[in-house]
Amino acid sequence: MAEFWAGLSEPSRLAAVMLAIGIAISLSFLLWLFNPTTLCGPLGAYLPQNRIDSHAFVTVDTLRLARSKQTRPRILMLGASTIEQPFGDGQSLHRAIAGQSGQDWEVHVLAAASQSPLEQMSILETALEGRGPEDPSVVVTMTAGLWRATWTRERMLGPESLGRLGLRSKWADEEMQHLGGTPGLRTGFYVADNFRFLATNSIMTLRQLALNSPSERLFSPHARTPPRTGQARFRRGTPEAIEGALTEFDAYIAQLERMILRLQDVPGVQLVLFEDLMSPDVPDLLGIEDHVHELDRRILEVSSRHNVPFWRIGSDAELGPNDYNDAVHTKTGEPQGKVVAVTAERFAEFFKSQETL
Repeated sequence: MAEFWAGLSEPSRLAAVMLAIGIAISLSFLLWLFNPTTLCGPLGAYLPQNRIDSHAFVTVDTLRLARSKQTRPRILMLGASTIEQPFGDGQSLHRAIAGQSGQDWEVHVLAAASQSPLEQMSILETALEGRGPEDPSVVVTMTAGLWRATWTRERMLGPESLGRLGLRSKWADEEMQHLGGTPGLRTGFYVADNFRFLATNSIMTLRQLALNSPSERLFSPHARTPPRTGQARFRRGTPEAIEGALTEFDAYIAQLERMILRLQDVPGVQLVLFEDLMSPDVPDLLGIEDHVHELDRRILEVSSRHNVPFWRIGSDAELGPNDYNDAVHTKTGEPQGKVVAVTAERFAEFFKSQETL
């Protein structure tokens, strides 16, 4: 009996070799699976943890853009869920632009929930990597306004956005250093550089892969909740975040200007700023009308100085409080249709005025 239990509890040399081979195969598979080249293919659909894991969807889309040869002009739309919701997968805007201008532009919505400025820098540097002067044009759109200003220095350097995106970039690291933070070491090895992101997503990725159940993105989660009115329009923590931003306008404008200058150094790229989509009753509800007007004036000033268009898509679409599901998210249906139509009209006018596009 002792010999029987010893045979079970004391591994043989063959068992040790088989174990080592199994570990090596497993590690090789994981390194192959969680590789940018693999994620750019069909298996990238298994990376998001669920239908609303917008940061994982944006990670895959950005990696695909970086590794695909551009044959047509592109529009890259960045922002938070306020952009993700009305524009969805970008196809309605693509059709509207084609109808208004007769031009065939790819539209890529790279917006994600509460997208931070540092995440935007990682997305843009990755998506625009390797561009040359002969490549087709790219128009980048980003929102500017009160909601973007809530990304204060403390919030950017805090834990909120760490590891949400599976991308690293020199731009984001330099910006973090400018803010007084210390970026993590970049090795050039994808798994090591994005370990926190992969540690969060890998288990669900393997589960979905085993079940052959890829995630299909849900673009409008906020539109599926009952409409909010009055002070209930604000989600938890939003009024406090806005209050904290009111004294940080100088830092916000300076960072916006740094982003503008970075993009102007990339050949064939034009930046367009959108006003933050926001229900028109928000400033009155919070008693911050003067602050909103002051920030708006300063955004116009910096955009004019650098010849960057600033489009008021929400105002031009004549959206009222009843067109919003909460303080910042438009309702589905007609309100979103208005935003898309106005945006397509602005693009058609813009293309006509830009001889180089």
